[in-house]
Amino acid sequence: MVGLGKGFAKMLRSTLCRVIIAFAVLTIAAIWAITLSRIEYDHQMAIRTTLRASENLAAAFQEHIQLHFDQIDETLLFTKQQYEKQGVVTETIIDRMQSKIFIPAMNLAIIDPQGNFRMSLLANSQTVNVSDREFFQTHRVKDSGNLYISKPVINRFTGKPAFHLSRRINRPDGSFDGVVVCGINPQYFSDFYREMRLGYSYSVTIIGIDGVVRVRQTASGMESGQDVSASSNFRQMQQAHSGSYLSTSVVDYQPRLFSYHHMERYPLIVQVSVLETEALADFREREVKYFRTAVFTSVIILLFYGLLVFMIVKREQLAEVRRESEERFAGAFGHAPIGMALVSPEGRWLKVNECLCQLLGYAESELLGRSVLEVTHPDDVNVNTELRLRMLADEIETYRVEKRYCHKSGFAIPCVLTTSLIRDVQKKPLYFVIQVEDATARIQTEQRSMLEKKRLQAILQIAQMETTSEKELLDQALTAIIELSASQFGYIYYYSEEKEEFTLHAWSQGVMEACTMPNQPTRYQLETTGLWGEAVRQRRPIVDNDFAMPDFLKKGYPQGHAPLKRFMTTPVFIDGKIVAVAGVANKKEAYTDLDVSQLTLMMDSLWNIIERRHAEEALRAANENLDHKVKERTRELDTANAKLIEQNEELEALNEELHRLTLADGLTGIANRRYFDEYLERAWRTGQRQQKPLSLIMADIDFFKLYNDTYGHQSGDDCLKTVAGVLAKSIKRGTDLAARYGGEEFAIVLPDTDLAGAVLVAEKIRKRVADTQIENREAPGHWVTISLGAASLLPSGSESPSSLIALADAAMYKAKNAGRNRVMSS
Repeated sequence: MVGLGKGFAKMLRSTLCRVIIAFAVLTIAAIWAITLSRIEYDHQMAIRTTLRASENLAAAFQEHIQLHFDQIDETLLFTKQQYEKQGVVTETIIDRMQSKIFIPAMNLAIIDPQGNFRMSLLANSQTVNVSDREFFQTHRVKDSGNLYISKPVINRFTGKPAFHLSRRINRPDGSFDGVVVCGINPQYFSDFYREMRLGYSYSVTIIGIDGVVRVRQTASGMESGQDVSASSNFRQMQQAHSGSYLSTSVVDYQPRLFSYHHMERYPLIVQVSVLETEALADFREREVKYFRTAVFTSVIILLFYGLLVFMIVKREQLAEVRRESEERFAGAFGHAPIGMALVSPEGRWLKVNECLCQLLGYAESELLGRSVLEVTHPDDVNVNTELRLRMLADEIETYRVEKRYCHKSGFAIPCVLTTSLIRDVQKKPLYFVIQVEDATARIQTEQRSMLEKKRLQAILQIAQMETTSEKELLDQALTAIIELSASQFGYIYYYSEEKEEFTLHAWSQGVMEACTMPNQPTRYQLETTGLWGEAVRQRRPIVDNDFAMPDFLKKGYPQGHAPLKRFMTTPVFIDGKIVAVAGVANKKEAYTDLDVSQLTLMMDSLWNIIERRHAEEALRAANENLDHKVKERTRELDTANAKLIEQNEELEALNEELHRLTLADGLTGIANRRYFDEYLERAWRTGQRQQKPLSLIMADIDFFKLYNDTYGHQSGDDCLKTVAGVLAKSIKRGTDLAARYGGEEFAIVLPDTDLAGAVLVAEKIRKRVADTQIENREAPGHWVTISLGAASLLPSGSESPSSLIALADAAMYKAKNAGRNRVMSS
């Protein structure tokens, strides 16, 4: 992601990418500008359409109301004129005039100057006075000559809302002579508007210019009488004869589109409103579609141009990566710590690095163009031929083999060759990439490890030769030395620094066969030795890989001596003194430091074995002498030990008897009270730690005092022993304890036992005591019986063992009081 981000940062500085991004931004901006412009246009058109429809409705309703009010006014005016001329209007005329009104009038009536009904079709109208009504008071005070439309009130005859249309009646002199009035039920308008089904959000309102609502019809019902003169909506309608506006309703407090129309001949305003949400519902759906289309188009454009920019970025990134990879490869190729080269499919050097040139000993110009086979060891020319052909056939991607190359100086170099093949886009082979690692150090390490293993195996084998003589041991060691060094001959001489004398101890079989000297000597003085004696004189290993080369240190060798080509010898030091010399000869290859090291280590280990054998022999002799003395001393100690053991056994018997006397009851032989207290305390702590129940049984022999009085104390003691024996036999677990608590009372401790288990044990004891049939003439059943009480607790820090004793003791006394010879629990 970081690399991609850096790539985008670079591309943003590219002219092409900037143009593409700018064009994408402009395209999206144009789409949104068109979308927003279209949305705004549709919004305005939706509002205009709704307002135009509302204005038409308001005008139509105004015409409808005015038509009806004109008819009512004509009726009122005719009735007024008739009354003023004739001084009376019959009920027939009133009835006929009321029937001509289209709107179902609540009452057409004539009111006298005192507010009483002078003429009305309503029953009991003579008992009603309307002098307090608004329309009456208005006409009495002033003669406007016009129709008066009152505010809504509750009709005193029907109990329903109503408003009144009225005219003043004058006497001939112009004075007030009453009122002709017609009551209008607002429900008529409500029903009329509801039947038109304008919609749930529409409302139609008839408002007086005094700001009082005569009737307001909504989807939820009819309202009348509200005073809206102080509202901004009413003030808005005062500014023009008709019009439209958007405002918040003072009734439902929601945004509405209002249209209104003032009636020309009456002080009323017809208002039609609709919720903005309903009026613009279709527009909102189109608006959502516009936005979705714009968003979708924008996303498509962003994806298209984003993909285009991404492809440009990726292409440039790949080009950059390729350049960087080539640069890194060139750097790695040139500075690699191993040999690297590019080789043509035909097997010729195309490019080589410095490390490969140093490895092979050639200059770069000497290798380029030459065949790889020219620097390959003749025996390894075909090592990788089959693998190379399989790679060219695209069967394998890489291979790794070991092969030898020839140094310019002529010696062989063991190497590890790793090869891979580079192809073009048409899969045609371009060149091989090879890595050549010098394996000399690894092979030497492997050889050293192998020699170490062989040397250790040889040392182990020699060390395990326990029954052989020292001569056989040296012969075995010499055979191992010859094998380790891959030599033909070998020898081991002991050396005495005091005498400066060599003593032959081991010659290899090959030496004996090749040597034809008569009377072969086995001892040599240092001064008579040639090159092989230099190991002592120079006190270091000596190596000569060309024995034929003249050397003043060489004194030649006598006639018949085994022929020598290469030679190596090393001294063996113990505490700074040379004690032996070992040598080998005639290895096919030159002796190396590794050979010297292995020979030195082998001889050091060998001499340690020899020294150990010498020490073991001395120790064996000393041990034999010591064994004799030890046997004599052992016999003396055995006699003393026998006496001591006899004394210890007597002491242990006395201690056991003392311990038994301390913890056991002297009469019954079971645990005494002291041991019972200690054991119960330990069992309590164990139960508290392990959270396991602890149970206790308290037992008492029934009528024991009568038994003693009848049979005597000796028989009483025998009875106690018998009962104690029954208790001891009735408990099986090693953790249970039977104890004499005191007198004829006994206690049984049962760890990890609940109350039910304790009751079972107690019942078993009771039955077994009864089954012994110890005679007691004075007892009710004539036999000795026992009463037992069982209790159980989960040990805790809030209680103590004494709590358990108290519970068991109380249960035992319950058994006593209940008739004896029974088990009770608590």
